[in-house]
Amino acid sequence: MTYTNEARMLMRMNANKILRLCSCIFVYLFVIYSCWGPLRVCAGERNGITGAPVLQIPLGARALAMGGAYTAVGEDLYALNYNPAGLSQITAHELTGMFVKGLDDTRLEFFGYGQPLPLRGLAGEKYPVVAGSLLLSQNGEIEFNQTNPDGSFLSSQKLSAGSDMVLSLGYAERLGETSESYGVSHSMGVVGKMIYSTLAETYHARAFALDAGYLAQLSEFHSSFGLSLHNVGSEIKFIDTADPLPLLLRTGLSHTAFFHDQRLILAANYDYLIHEKNWGLGGGMEYTHDSFLAFRIGYRAHTDLEGVTVGVGIRQGEVSLDYAWGMMNSLEDTHRLTLNYRFGKMEIQERIKIRRRTRDPESDSIPIQEEKKPLSPENQEKRKKEGIPGWIY
Repeated sequence: MTYTNEARMLMRMNANKILRLCSCIFVYLFVIYSCWGPLRVCAGERNGITGAPVLQIPLGARALAMGGAYTAVGEDLYALNYNPAGLSQITAHELTGMFVKGLDDTRLEFFGYGQPLPLRGLAGEKYPVVAGSLLLSQNGEIEFNQTNPDGSFLSSQKLSAGSDMVLSLGYAERLGETSESYGVSHSMGVVGKMIYSTLAETYHARAFALDAGYLAQLSEFHSSFGLSLHNVGSEIKFIDTADPLPLLLRTGLSHTAFFHDQRLILAANYDYLIHEKNWGLGGGMEYTHDSFLAFRIGYRAHTDLEGVTVGVGIRQGEVSLDYAWGMMNSLEDTHRLTLNYRFGKMEIQERIKIRRRTRDPESDSIPIQEEKKPLSPENQEKRKKEGIPGWIY
């Protein structure tokens, strides 16, 4: 069966309307739940009733330094963990790595890769983004002692207290603009995750989860609004004990101001752990000078990592290095160091042309009208003598 160009255009227009309607419903449900969540907190917090705590560890030095207020800001691979829709802002091949050394020989490693795809997404917009990451966590060591039947000491050995591996695969794309006068663009993204955990090198558990995110960007006012829901999936079960994953709702706002070669980002975040009925707030700012040096500061409230966070970032060409320091209440401070490498960057003008292309989905050509230069006085006089109206030129 073949379709005419008009039929294809109508089908794609209907698909765009359905996707935008779904995004509106998605936003509506999130706003309702984010307003309802704090009312449930008064019933009392229930900490420690979920499994896979590795899913709650903040990742990325830039995000941590801004107090975790990254839901409406994330424009790199760490959007995988804060708002999958932010992946749609990636305009180049990107590699990242992070290493954290914690208390009692605990450590955390994160590796990620993402890139735009040279094709159209479900909404008809070009260059959707795919990304993947690997998160490895080691929870230190424990001493395992064996005894004889009479209670005397037999042997002793050190075992890994526990470890976690989280494998993620994400997809995001722009849905288009709904207001040409204010330039409101919409993006959505999803992330699928596989979580594999071990305890004392003996017990094993596996779980699968899905994250979803929405991002609205108001280019006229340089502001963004983000919503995301994380860890919707199966329980994680050791032997006969099963725990739900930490179901997390995030909302965020951000605003960017530009001053010549300087940029200032202000951001705020609200997190709500649904099973625990616990909430947290985060706020931060980032000042960037000449796209080379960035200073960041933030504050986290009502969380395990409550307190002030600060950080710095340096970018030289395609490589950037970010560092963050944060308080952990009365425990030892936490540090983050991330390294990013971007290559094969897509020109921003190319994205602008794609958004402003003609409505014909079968054509990638962009009609460009050449600017007509004014005629010289001699040529204007010549045209008048030839009887051709001068206003045409």
